[in-house]
Amino acid sequence: MSDWIAIATVLKPHGVKGAFKIKSASDFTEARYQVGQTLKLETPLNTREVTVESYADLTAGEVLKLAEINDRDEAYNVRGGTLYFDKTERDELEEDAFYFDELEGAEVYANDALVGHVKTLHDYPQGTMLRIQTDTGEKLVPFLKVFIEKVDSSIPAIYLKDWEGLL
Repeated sequence: MSDWIAIATVLKPHGVKGAFKIKSASDFTEARYQVGQTLKLETPLNTREVTVESYADLTAGEVLKLAEINDRDEAYNVRGGTLYFDKTERDELEEDAFYFDELEGAEVYANDALVGHVKTLHDYPQGTMLRIQTDTGEKLVPFLKVFIEKVDSSIPAIYLKDWEGLL
């Protein structure tokens, strides 16, 4: 499933018609969960393509209804499952914007020397942080222009500005 990216985890049934709550990991919920959108649903029993029938971001949480799941029991059976989106269908982002998975594994340079690789990115209320694996362990660096000299997504590589206490 290399062309598919995880966008949500199935939580629990919502109502009796097969809808369920999800924990979304997407910043593009309107596009990812639009009516008619094809997703993949992976559970311990199987992986199958499914179609979005409806989506609502309610006070009680996000609720998704798939055309293939039509009652509470079926919704209960997919708890803990993961929903995937075909990343080849993603929209182009504006300049200086990146999808997290494009930068995971990127080489990280400081003063033209390789210091490590991006292990993952985390979205915190304070902003996005790079988790960099170095020879001496993991380091967190804010993914902000004040700390980043440039990003070359074609390599991929991230070049950090030099500052006191860097890594």
